[in-house]
Amino acid sequence: MKHFLVFSLLICFLLFPAGCLAPYPAIPETNATKTIDDLTTRQSYYDNLVQSDPTNSTTWVLRGNYYNDFNNQYEKALINYDRALELDPTNGYAWYSKGVALKNNHMDNESEVCFENAKKMVWSFRYNVSGKS
Repeated sequence: MKHFLVFSLLICFLLFPAGCLAPYPAIPETNATKTIDDLTTRQSYYDNLVQSDPTNSTTWVLRGNYYNDFNNQYEKALINYDRALELDPTNGYAWYSKGVALKNNHMDNESEVCFENAKKMVWSFRYNVSGKS
């Protein structure tokens, strides 16, 4: 039993520090330049999507979601949602997305109006749009 205990302690002292000395084995390489490049690529994708079909309200919503989700640029997101709603005032996805952007921008009263409009437009938005049924 004494030899087992000594052997176990020896293993612990030899193996555990070896894992701590490895040069960041479990951490993937990330840097700010790669992140900026990814965001620029995404923005170009959504810009091209809108340019390729400028009368499609869903493309404007998708670009608005990019601004809302990835950059927290709520004003730019709202401009895109407004353009989508100009093209198709019955687009429930646009109303819902605009409500989310307004909520993120702490404009709660305005967001509730958008959520109510979304409920009227699309059945799937009638429940749990604003946390209420």
